Amino acid sequence: MGICLPPLKRHAGALVAQRADGNREFARLLELCLTHEVSAVEIALGQARAQSGWSADAVRQLLNFASTPDVPVPPLDPSKSPAYQGMTPPPDLSAYNRLLEVQP
Repeated sequence: MGICLPPLKRHAGALVAQRADGNREFARLLELCLTHEVSAVEIALGQARAQSGWSADAVRQLLNFASTPDVPVPPLDPSKSPAYQGMTPPPDLSAYNRLLEVQP
């Protein structure tokens, strides 16, 4: 892990200029370097900056998303839920159509 001030320092000016709490947000970004690799923080910061608004929370969310393993979803087995195999009757929309009628 290590100190990540030099790689992130170039983003500090933009962050401080864009936000009233820019110094606090920059400190929160530095805090992320204690638990994540510097390169991962840099990548997440670049992704967050590509979006319109960015913050330490957005960077943290991107880091969490990137570190979550992809769990394969098993295919659905239709034999386990036979009740869902039938056709569903169309809904009765007459109650909604009554809302369109003009009331005197």
